[in-house]
Amino acid sequence: MELPSWLDPSNSENRIYIHNGKVYIIPLPSTPADIMQIPSAGKLDRERAVQLVRKRPDMVANAGIQNAILDRLSGYPEAAKTELHGAKCTLPKQAAFVLLREPQLLPLAIEAFYLRDPMSLKACAAMQRFSPANNNVVSTTIQFTRTTYAQTVSQKFYPPKPFNLPPVSRKKEHQAAELGMKLACGMEMLYADDRLQQPEEEAAEDVRTYRFTQDPKWREFSNNVTRLGYFRGEKEGSRLYNELELKAKEQYLLQRRERLYVHTEDVDVDDMSILYRSSSINMNARKKIDTILAEYSEETLQEALDNNQIVEGSDDWMQVDAQQLEEMLTKRLGNMKDDVVADMEKEMKDETEPAVDLEKIISSFEHFVEGSQSGIDGVEFPGGNTGDDSEYDEEDEMEDEDQAISFDMERFMNILKGSLDIPEAQMQHTQPSTKDKSTEQVDNLSNLMQQMDQEVYGHDKIGKSFAKATENEDEDEEDESAPVDVQLNLVKNVLESFKSQQGLPGPAGNILSQFGVALPTDNEE
Repeated sequence: MELPSWLDPSNSENRIYIHNGKVYIIPLPSTPADIMQIPSAGKLDRERAVQLVRKRPDMVANAGIQNAILDRLSGYPEAAKTELHGAKCTLPKQAAFVLLREPQLLPLAIEAFYLRDPMSLKACAAMQRFSPANNNVVSTTIQFTRTTYAQTVSQKFYPPKPFNLPPVSRKKEHQAAELGMKLACGMEMLYADDRLQQPEEEAAEDVRTYRFTQDPKWREFSNNVTRLGYFRGEKEGSRLYNELELKAKEQYLLQRRERLYVHTEDVDVDDMSILYRSSSINMNARKKIDTILAEYSEETLQEALDNNQIVEGSDDWMQVDAQQLEEMLTKRLGNMKDDVVADMEKEMKDETEPAVDLEKIISSFEHFVEGSQSGIDGVEFPGGNTGDDSEYDEEDEMEDEDQAISFDMERFMNILKGSLDIPEAQMQHTQPSTKDKSTEQVDNLSNLMQQMDQEVYGHDKIGKSFAKATENEDEDEEDESAPVDVQLNLVKNVLESFKSQQGLPGPAGNILSQFGVALPTDNEE
């Protein structure tokens, strides 16, 4: 990178200017004399920054930065034509008319669509300004930049109720209708956005008429000042609270008006109308749309369609092969290409190499089952520390330690005897002698476990759900009597559970993360 190492977005505000065709960077103070002129931290005042740029020619950026910028700009403005893309769209007639008359509204509409939120989507449910109802649509070619086109087509967006798209089987018609639907929704959201009111309307707004309840920025502002203690703990609705809220609203509207207007005291341009023309598009989007639609009619729409010279282009440029990627990296990154390619190769290598330690998964689960404890707050992992979240006092902990878990073998055998309906006489007949009691108990338990296994294997669906170990790997058919491999089934079930999460949080992923095991994302292979 040619830029200074200290320069980043956090400290670059009002420090970079273009003056007399060259880039100026206001540096951080390096001498005691500079401290009096250039602030070392915090926001640099814009008026002071402009004075420094005009009076200090030594602040011009070095030749490396100048050349890097000129290299990126070489070929422009002619090269800008290669960044354009024409695409066929089927959209409401009013939207087509507005975009053909004022193409500069297209990026704003796509930005509104791309950055949509639940509040702005409410406008798409009704489509009051650009309604497609009653076949009020037309097909035409709209000119995008490659960036705006890629942003639009890459977004997965389900059509709102007013839209009725052709079936997917009619591929070209469906693509044109889907693209036009996204554009129309963007236009509707742009028009309905209260944040883009006309500056003259904003100037007329005051605390009594401004719709604070519909402004999410005001809610954010109010929450911030409340958190900072601005309301002094007063209850909402009290006299002091209302006075403080009124002052906060006045300050908010003042800051809002300052953001809406373009300050021109530090702008050096020969024709100020150029600046006003470019800035007014964003400021007056709704007013601009209303002005254009005031001239709308079927005749004016047909005239605009007939005069449209935009040609539909191929979107093959969105498909990039390895050679094209190499050329793009070389052109864009220059000396940085080798570092970027090395990072990409490392990531690809990490993805292809197996990083799953199955033995670690098995041993971790065994240790988890044997060493974990469960309480009202859930499972406590072995070695885990509840810290400050524990709600038990020391006496409760001592009681829990005294009440250790014990296993009553005799009671367990009685439960098994009752569930298996073994006659009492048979149980007495098979009672072992005192001498061989411990050995006989183990044998009886083993026999009972075998009977339970046979009961499970007797059900086809249950038996076939287990993975079984086979000594011969070449055998195609699995022996039904083969023993169940517990560890194999454990790994199989864990991996299937993790796959079913589809990359989202879930039980398998949460437990594995406690074990320090990170499974790769599923690539459907």
